[in-house]
Amino acid sequence: MKDSKYVKNYFKRKGTVSKWWNPTDDDCKHIYIREIEIISSFLKRDNHLNRKKALELSVGKGRLALPIHNLFQEYLGTDISEEMLQITWRKDKKLNLSYADAENLESIKDDYYDYVFCLAALVHYPHPENAIQEISRVLKEKGTAIVSLDNKYSLKRIIKDSINKRYLKNKEGFEPQGDHIFQIYPKKELKKMFIKYNLKIQKIINLGMLIPIKYQTSNQKNKYFLFSPKTGYRLRYLSVVLDQIPIVNKLSTYNIYILKKISFN
Repeated sequence: MKDSKYVKNYFKRKGTVSKWWNPTDDDCKHIYIREIEIISSFLKRDNHLNRKKALELSVGKGRLALPIHNLFQEYLGTDISEEMLQITWRKDKKLNLSYADAENLESIKDDYYDYVFCLAALVHYPHPENAIQEISRVLKEKGTAIVSLDNKYSLKRIIKDSINKRYLKNKEGFEPQGDHIFQIYPKKELKKMFIKYNLKIQKIINLGMLIPIKYQTSNQKNKYFLFSPKTGYRLRYLSVVLDQIPIVNKLSTYNIYILKKISFN
């Protein structure tokens, strides 16, 4: 990942992330739909949800906020991209949205929210520990944070990294697509950060065992390894089954962390 200023300016600019981040209409849309289903199912267990307040970091195009914001007494969706906020606001003008940097939520009070959501965004933060500290700060004690991000040791990542290494070795100047705004973290490192800021892992949900693996060739063409997006969609139910199998699911593409703020003292 490049330096903090570059990354943040990239996400702030129009016509950057908005062009490629289309989780409800891309190669892996069934995986992202499944993610929202998992989170919605988890929230339904809370019988007092309509009395609670929720914050979402990096709301993007609203794939989570749009279906769940009405379940809460108060819901705030934030993003560093004004363009993404506008895209989401046009979809539902009743949704409360605000510009905010996830690494510095200075306008938000301590211990204010019952829930904090951050989906598929932590890998794009230059200083993820700052964001985790802010999540803990604004979250009430015994509040819940739900954070999803790429699994460093997924089957997808292992294959993709192997392909990229081959191109890096054979072609001067080759840069894997997205590496300038993306950094993945091992579970051990994430767990240390969560514990440091009083966020106890309640559960880790594995998601997306079978997923189309898109990579970029040395001449900048996109290709898929093993199977195409169409085949991946046909295998979606098998992927759900594999996601449930211990040990095997350690190779899943994404991890959803259910975290509870507690006092470790």
